[in-house]
Amino acid sequence: KTNQGSKTNRGSKTNRGRIAPDCADSLITLAPLHRAAAIAIDPKTGPLPRTVVSEIGGSSDAPTPPAPALVLRCDPTSLAVLDSRARVEALAPSRIASARDIRGMARVRFVFALVSSVTLAALAVINLRHRHVAARTEPPAAPPAATVAPPDPPPRSVGLEVVPVDDDLPAFVLRASGARRLTMLFVPGMCVHPGGYVQAFQYAAAARGDLVTLQGDVSCGGNGFARKWSSDLAAMDRRIQAAFRASGLGEPRDVVVIGYSQGAERAERLVARWPDRYSSAVLIASPIVPAAQDLARARAVVLMAGTLDAQANMRSAVAPLRHAGIPTTFLELPGARHGQMGNSPENTMSEALTYISNILNENDPGPGPSHGGPPVR
Repeated sequence: KTNQGSKTNRGSKTNRGRIAPDCADSLITLAPLHRAAAIAIDPKTGPLPRTVVSEIGGSSDAPTPPAPALVLRCDPTSLAVLDSRARVEALAPSRIASARDIRGMARVRFVFALVSSVTLAALAVINLRHRHVAARTEPPAAPPAATVAPPDPPPRSVGLEVVPVDDDLPAFVLRASGARRLTMLFVPGMCVHPGGYVQAFQYAAAARGDLVTLQGDVSCGGNGFARKWSSDLAAMDRRIQAAFRASGLGEPRDVVVIGYSQGAERAERLVARWPDRYSSAVLIASPIVPAAQDLARARAVVLMAGTLDAQANMRSAVAPLRHAGIPTTFLELPGARHGQMGNSPENTMSEALTYISNILNENDPGPGPSHGGPPVR
């Protein structure tokens, strides 16, 4: 214990500020502070009995300065020395901290830390959402300038072109609008003009290649607009070759010859006589039954007739031609009488030309029957 009244020990540096090893009975001398009190806490057992702080220096009636809470940790194994220069603040007697107060303060600190963490997290989320909304509202960046490819050339217009032929009637040519997979010749029937027939399926034909047509060599009267064919097959062949050359297509070779009525009979004769020049045939409503002997060297044959026309000649020729090993099929012209092209000539002729092209080129993507053709109806 400190001798408070001793002149020898009062203010002595040796005894000033000593804390006895017994925390429960220690007297802490803090000068020049006035009367105050603190609580000592053992690390193992918790709060110890109140520690009395003696008054050193100054008058006892001097006002006690306010002081914040202070908890002194008591260590019985050591002796602490506190002098007037130490930054120590004491708790006034009316504000002595208890163990319950300490636990309450810890809870307050925990709640404060939790609220702070939640607040910071909320602010971070708000900031992130603000950036996201700003990014969505900002106009997109302009893409880098790319090299602009030149536009595709406009498609070739489809239509018959009149071609003058030396020492003969003019021929008519339909230029290809796509890949030239086929070279075609249309031979009209008796006493008609070929132009209307070709125009009925001009898109189907132009999509596959070039087509040439010419008028018969015999007039049917009047102004000579309607014509028919003579029996001179050699003269007909010479006129065809001249028409191809005048059209800029060179010598005809591997031609798909399309004949209607009398023109179908003439087409069959051309294939039989010059199979290298006229290699395939589309025969429509022929007045005769196509013969396997005449078409023996044909690469492909399509036989056609209108649904309102006589079909016996065309249908009866399918089996013999197939039996002879000639790729053959039969197609109808819906709603067609003799001399007509039917309700959908573009579709029907597209199917016929696709069948021929599949056999000759094996790469036509259009629809068509198989190599042997559909069953004869």
